[in-house]
Amino acid sequence: FSINPAEARTRFAEAHEIIMRAWTEPGPFEHYGEHFKLRYVNVWPKPLQKPHPPIWIPGAGSIETMEFVAKRRYAYMGIPYFRIDFFIKNYAMFKEICEKEGYKAHPEQMGLLMPIYVGETDAKAREEFEKHFWYFQKNLIPGLTLSPPGYTSVRSALRIFKALQDGKTFINSCETWDDVERGGFAVVGSAKTVAQKLTEWCKEIGCGNLLGLFHLGDMPHEKALENARRYATEVK
Repeated sequence: FSINPAEARTRFAEAHEIIMRAWTEPGPFEHYGEHFKLRYVNVWPKPLQKPHPPIWIPGAGSIETMEFVAKRRYAYMGIPYFRIDFFIKNYAMFKEICEKEGYKAHPEQMGLLMPIYVGETDAKAREEFEKHFWYFQKNLIPGLTLSPPGYTSVRSALRIFKALQDGKTFINSCETWDDVERGGFAVVGSAKTVAQKLTEWCKEIGCGNLLGLFHLGDMPHEKALENARRYATEVK
């Protein structure tokens, strides 16, 4: 949206302040900040949750994001499209940062977002899903900039770049279906297979929230609905 990426942190912090005030303070109020000039803020009705709804913040490895979340005891959500061991390392770091804040991270403070497809069998699930995965990877991912100049601090940028150096960490590195499965870029299979993989990864990470991405690429609407229905009724 033609906004300087170097402003991302200060914009985020200011937006967070506005949202928290809107949820918790009786309105109306005026906000005149560095990035946002709002003459009249008055959220109505107020959220039922007190003091405010649960806050989930996504991250892709930035240390500043983890510190922001840990300090406020919010929930950290790993975004998809990275190899599963990248997530495991990120959550291990998040747990360490929480410990530095004086507490142990609760499972509900951590969540994993994964592309999921449930079929009648492992083979049929792959057959139904694979073409949509490759459409997404080849047509929608190219051009995505993970860390534009100024978007993160030097220490976070170096950490992310180091993780990407092997050329196999991000989804664009996949060349075969074996790459997809070994890297855990998507969870695809029968209900039993999907349940087994998700259980193993959630236990290893220690996360208590699972976010399912049931549509990907050019998947037709009805197929996405059937996928979600199978997951809801058959994955146990």
